This record gives sequence, C-alpha cells and structure tokens, in this order.
Amino acid sequence: MMNSTLLTWLLALLSLCAVVAAPGIAFMWTRAVLPPPDRLAEKLAPDPQITRHTVASRLSQFGEAARSRLQPAFQEANLPYPPHEIVMVGLKQERRLELYGRALDGELQFVKAYPFQAWTGRMGPKLMEGDRQIPEGVYGVEYLNPNSIAHVSLKIGYPNAFEKERGQEDGRTDLGGDIMIHGWTNGSQGCIVVTDADVEEIFTLASDTGLGQMRILLAPSDLRREPASVPEDAPLWTEIVYRDLVEEMARLPIPVIQVAGD
Repeated sequence: MMNSTLLTWLLALLSLCAVVAAPGIAFMWTRAVLPPPDRLAEKLAPDPQITRHTVASRLSQFGEAARSRLQPAFQEANLPYPPHEIVMVGLKQERRLELYGRALDGELQFVKAYPFQAWTGRMGPKLMEGDRQIPEGVYGVEYLNPNSIAHVSLKIGYPNAFEKERGQEDGRTDLGGDIMIHGWTNGSQGCIVVTDADVEEIFTLASDTGLGQMRILLAPSDLRREPASVPEDAPLWTEIVYRDLVEEMARLPIPVIQVAGD
C-alpha cells in the first residue's frame, strides 16, 4: 500500500494541477461553447476560435427559406431579386429597420420593415466605446459574420471617415466599434437587434446583392416626416450629420409601414 506521506504529496500535486488547468478549461468552454454573459452586441466581430460556419454554409442552411420569404415583398415592390442596390434605414425613435431596393434603371422602392427587438441609448451620435449608443450617420457594410454569438450578423462601418476626423479634433481616442445588425440576444450595446429569421433575410439579401451595393442610414427618427432636434449635449457637428441624413432620406419614398410579422 502507498504510504501516507507519498499519498499526501500526490494529492497536493493533483490539486496544484487542477488550479493551473482550470482557467484554461474555463476559457475553452466559454469561447467555444457558451460566450460569457457580458459579451454583448458590440463584441460580435468574427471570432477566430469559432470556425463552424462560412457564409456559404450558412446560406445552405437558411438561404432558400430566407429568399422565399423575401420574394413576395420584392414582387409587390416590382423589384427583381436580388436588386441592384440596397438601402437599409434604422430609425431609433420608431425602433424600426426599413429595407429599400432599386433595380438597375429604377428608383429606390420600399420593400419591408423589421422591428427592433432590443436597443440601447438615446437620440444623438455615438461618441465612444461603452456609451451604448446606436450610431447616427451613413455607413457601408464591412463584412458578414456567419459565426456571431447572436446567430449571424452584418458589421456596420462605424466609425466612418467623418466620425474619425471629428474624433481626432475632439481628442476622443476610443470611438468604439463592432456595431452590428444581428439576431436575438439578451442585450445590446449600440447594435440593432432583430429576430433570427429577420437577420437571416438581411444576411442572405446582402450576400446575394453584394456588400458594395448596400448602404445603412442610421437616424434619430424618420427625417422625411419631421426634422429632428439636436440633443443639447450633442457635439455641434451633429447638425452636419442630420443634414446629410435628410439629403439621403429624401431619395426614399415614404412608405405605409407594415412591419414584418404583422
């Protein structure tokens, strides 16, 4: 039989190994299986630890069903699928994401709208990391993330060139980022949250049309219907952002809204 001294040393060694290994085990578990609860919307960039899906594999899962849901709305708008151009408009006050499309030789037409499922912040631009603001401005889409912790997501091109310049002038060094349109999650930190089915449609449409043909307008409210007041504590350059949004939104028809799911 093992003497008591040797047994004591072995137990001590096993305990030490457990202490050393535990952080690594916990890291692998939370990264590969279940993200920690504080990793919310602004942290939805592609995760190098997750390689389960590609854009193509995601489209093989839900692309056909998403297109079949989109087709009636495109037919009603008298638009081809995919369209030549996509414009999406996120309205903070209305808590709605509107989809517009354009044929090669046509005007932008309203297609459908998606309700926000969660949001944070208030009227006014995003200024820094952690302010929980949905940005306001005109953006491109940088990439599609097929491995988001909120199903799938689209990376909005915040901060844009104008915001980077204003940040330098104001001395703001951390403007934040990882602003997404994504599926359902328990919280958000400046992203636009829609249902998983809705983000599947947007993800599929963006892939089919091409990210270079897609723009995102994020506005405090529907500026076609009435002007927005610049918040008292917002920077002076917010007036320029709102002016540009008014100009961009003037190209869009004012729809009679029926939100997806109604």
